[in-house]
Amino acid sequence: MTRNNNNDIQVLRAVAIAFVIIQHVPYNLIQKFSPRVELFYSYFYGIVGVDLFFVISGFVISRSLLGSLAKETKHDALRFFWIKRACRILPAAWLWLIVILFLTVMFNSSGAFGSFRAAFEGAIAAVLNVANVRFSECYGFFECGPTVVYWSLSLEEQFYIFLPLIILLSKRFLPVVLVAFAVTQILFDPLRLPATFRVTGLALGVILGWYSSSKEYQVFFIGAADRVKARLIFFLLLLCLVVVLNPKLNVVNAELGYQIAAIVSAILVYMASMNSIGFFGGGALKLIVCWVGDRSYSLYLSHMPAFFASREIVHRLPPEVLMGVSQNWILVILSGVLMFVTADACFKYIEQPFQRKARERIGKNQQSLALQPDSSASARV
Repeated sequence: MTRNNNNDIQVLRAVAIAFVIIQHVPYNLIQKFSPRVELFYSYFYGIVGVDLFFVISGFVISRSLLGSLAKETKHDALRFFWIKRACRILPAAWLWLIVILFLTVMFNSSGAFGSFRAAFEGAIAAVLNVANVRFSECYGFFECGPTVVYWSLSLEEQFYIFLPLIILLSKRFLPVVLVAFAVTQILFDPLRLPATFRVTGLALGVILGWYSSSKEYQVFFIGAADRVKARLIFFLLLLCLVVVLNPKLNVVNAELGYQIAAIVSAILVYMASMNSIGFFGGGALKLIVCWVGDRSYSLYLSHMPAFFASREIVHRLPPEVLMGVSQNWILVILSGVLMFVTADACFKYIEQPFQRKARERIGKNQQSLALQPDSSASARV
């Protein structure tokens, strides 16, 4: 049983993290490929997995926040939102920053983790939630360091700082404001911001979550008779997603490509949000995919350190051990073991316990608020 009742969303999470991990293999884990693998990467561009994560995040967050606003005062709902958000994101993120800094100092004779200065600067930027600003400045100019994946976390946190303020100001007009914002970004992109500031996916996810409780939302409901057709459309959309931004194919320019990726991701999340596609039936494969989806956040944090640590381990192996063995396969297997073992441990011993504590704390606060006779319903949205 997954922690999310919607298994189709969990499948999307697994797909998104698979895209990101596969995209990061070149240069971060493996330097040279066979011609067949090079051919694969000439068509595959998995960085759009991040855009898929953005839409999923916006969808899940807005549904949770909408439920809180319906039951609590605005002040309490936003306070509970930030408690849950902090316990969900920060413990695992900061733990992996500490691990990366430690490995950069103590386990880096090959230089796989880069310089300590780059790692330290990246860690500070991540803690301050400005890693996306740093990444946009360092990429192609100076060493970004082993914490580059934190750019997307910083962007999300920046968006979720402003989202409650937008909710308070726009009130019932929030969907209109978000739609106007998303349309403006898609059609005009007036600020011409770098790719590390792309928030269209987050905005579209929030819009989906906001409307998910309405009757009109399920106008295209996927029934049992339509599942085969829905799965075909779903996989065609995934195929579109992984090629639209590929610079070698040059389908569209990067600015438009990211907007298309956000729209396609929103359609995928919309389809999955109904939890009626039923991927992989009910067999072992579905359990494995949902297991990966559960741990997608920890996998996002652990895969790059696992790549670099694997390179360091192989670097330290005696030459005779590697004779007659494909070094690429050793790196893939070793990094896979490190990645999944550490992600599972992080999920079980960091993510879940802190989320339980957040729920317990919020539950106690809600009980104390319920006992107060002065709880004003007029302050609710």
